[in-house]
Amino acid sequence: MADLVRSTVEAMVPDLLMFMKKKVFNKKEVKDILKTRETFEYSFLRRTASKKDYLKAIQYEYQLVRAKFSWIFSKLF
Repeated sequence: MADLVRSTVEAMVPDLLMFMKKKVFNKKEVKDILKTRETFEYSFLRRTASKKDYLKAIQYEYQLVRAKFSWIFSKLF
């Protein structure tokens, strides 16, 4: 299970590094994002994963998307 989570999280790294390079997120924020996503991945693989686990992850990702778009729009306008 840990190998699957590790490979899933590692696949997310290039995108987050790009956002860090463009200064959307700083290093600490990227680290926190990866840690949170890893926690979510472990909760998905539990035998007792619930809808609540998935909803929490969706809400978290939604907040990240909002943060990214607000940064983009602030740079454009």
